[in-house]
Amino acid sequence: MLRTRNLGWAFIRRSTAKTTAPLLALALALGPVWLSAASPVAAGGTCVGSRSNYFDGRFNLETQVTYGSKAEILTKKPTVCSGVSSFSGAWTMLDDTASGGYAQSGFVYDTGVTPLALYVFIQARQDGSHTPTTFYYTAPPLNSMHSYQSNVNSSGYIDMYIDSTLLATTGFKPASAWTPQPWGNQYSDETGHCQSDVAGTASAKEHYTNVLQERTLLGSFLSPLGLVSSHNCGSQYNVSTLSATSFDTWTTTP
Repeated sequence: MLRTRNLGWAFIRRSTAKTTAPLLALALALGPVWLSAASPVAAGGTCVGSRSNYFDGRFNLETQVTYGSKAEILTKKPTVCSGVSSFSGAWTMLDDTASGGYAQSGFVYDTGVTPLALYVFIQARQDGSHTPTTFYYTAPPLNSMHSYQSNVNSSGYIDMYIDSTLLATTGFKPASAWTPQPWGNQYSDETGHCQSDVAGTASAKEHYTNVLQERTLLGSFLSPLGLVSSHNCGSQYNVSTLSATSFDTWTTTP
């Protein structure tokens, strides 16, 4: 259960359906994945196979105590493949791979969501036995930078923000619902098919900056420790580290 807020960002709809929407926690169990042998596919072509989860970003291997993830992400509307429901988006996440629990905020373009549009979203799941809950909100203007944040609050629940606006709070406390620390920090683009593009292109890359980690409860957000880069659609997706707190992502087109 989530407690939602509406403080300037128009609430659109809530979904509790089982979904393969943003969920990098699944990939963490396998560690970084590099599949460079695959060839790029046509941008926005026909989706191949079932909707799943493909990533392009940076995350840690859950070796540091952490209470929050935060980053500014450039707002872009990605091209999504056709034929079946697919999605593409970008987000930050606090998660626990062992339990399957997570909380995240970002933006997404999902052809399975009506009315069809680019949205700000938050999504949270207590653990792998629970269904994710998602809320959608109106998206900010394209090419604007906004901060997305998920962190444990003073009462032990997880708050999810865009900029300084609190969008929702989990109904579970990770200290009791998840396995003990360390937990994970994740910052990533995600798609439902490799035929869908991540938001950036080679000439206009998706940009993450002020990528930060909260290492103590209610403490300051600091440069994250132990981040690695990963993408799992072969040479279709790319990530380039610019500094300890910034990176770019983009789609390779044939």
